[in-house]
Amino acid sequence: MAILKAKAGAGAPRTQSVNRTTDILNRFKKWNGKSLIEIDGADTSIKDFSVATKELDNGDVITNLVVDWAKESIAFPLSKAFAEDVTADPDALLDGEFYLNNKRKVDDDGNPLEGEDENPTGDLYMSFGKPSGLSFDSKTSLVSAETVAKED
Repeated sequence: MAILKAKAGAGAPRTQSVNRTTDILNRFKKWNGKSLIEIDGADTSIKDFSVATKELDNGDVITNLVVDWAKESIAFPLSKAFAEDVTADPDALLDGEFYLNNKRKVDDDGNPLEGEDENPTGDLYMSFGKPSGLSFDSKTSLVSAETVAKED
């Protein structure tokens, strides 16, 4: 058995998904809302950050941010839109943050159940992506608009 133990300890560490087990996910919950720069400054034992892609049989491409330590590698899935940004410019990773979310519950055909688009209630998972915000077609300030005194 010592031969197998020595062989298992050789080479690069095995990469696991942050979402593989509850124990792994729980270890990284504290990263929620933090950027790579914040994580890199807080954990000096990190050896590398990298982007890894995997093309599935159906042609879809899954992109992950992989964080490497001496004896462990953890993959964080990138949101699809953010993955496109990162593919075009890897420095876009500096604009990303870690997120904890609930998965959307879906029916047998993969369609979100009623209300799941707005308020997912499925299992907790973690990903890495660009902070989203609301976008508007127009916006009028009530403060900077000219104020007219009302006459009685």
